[in-house]
Amino acid sequence: RARTAAETARAQAQLAQANLAQQEAMLAQVRTVQAFTRLSAPIDGVVSRRWLEPGATIAESGPLLTIVDLRSLKMTAEAPGVHPRDVRNGSRVQISTVEAPDEVIEGKIARVDSLKDVKKPTAQIEIHIDNRKGILRPGMATTAIVPLEQRKEVLLIPRSAVISADERAYVYKPISHRAMRQTVALGGQWDELVEIKDGVKEGESVIVDQLSLLKNGSPIRVSLAPAKSGR
Repeated sequence: RARTAAETARAQAQLAQANLAQQEAMLAQVRTVQAFTRLSAPIDGVVSRRWLEPGATIAESGPLLTIVDLRSLKMTAEAPGVHPRDVRNGSRVQISTVEAPDEVIEGKIARVDSLKDVKKPTAQIEIHIDNRKGILRPGMATTAIVPLEQRKEVLLIPRSAVISADERAYVYKPISHRAMRQTVALGGQWDELVEIKDGVKEGESVIVDQLSLLKNGSPIRVSLAPAKSGR
């Protein structure tokens, strides 16, 4: 009887182990299936848009959520009455928001363009913002203080009047009905104008058209347009 009881106990133990193994296999299968219902984003961030409502049918490779990384932001602003040449790339910008009045966020000017089709000069400024502290959030209104350069009077000519060769810049001056090549030193560039630091004086004329047809000393017939100065 004792041996029979022992064999019965061993059989029950083996059955219990088999049942446990079966339950563990079923649990592993459930976890595997559950893993297919879980999505992992490639980056940490904030959900800025939900493309589907709960219960909607999901198309293969279709978007579900839009996630943005708020640690590095880009801000685009328009500055009416400001000429793009008065704003320097790389300048530091101070950014604030009424929702965090005691905080000042630092930004950097990455690009400056001239806004077209407007009555007065307007600079379109792109600012890159370091937001690793997480102060700025979607929907916030911000104010940016952009430093403007103080420029002395400079001589500007159309960019089309300048040619480059042998790592130098040249213009053609009309002298005695001939095109005479003149080496120039360039400064900054704004829109279609370029600053001339040396080689052309205010009041002198330069040729701005059909430069590819000219050689040093070529005979020419020109219509004069004085060089412009600006600030």
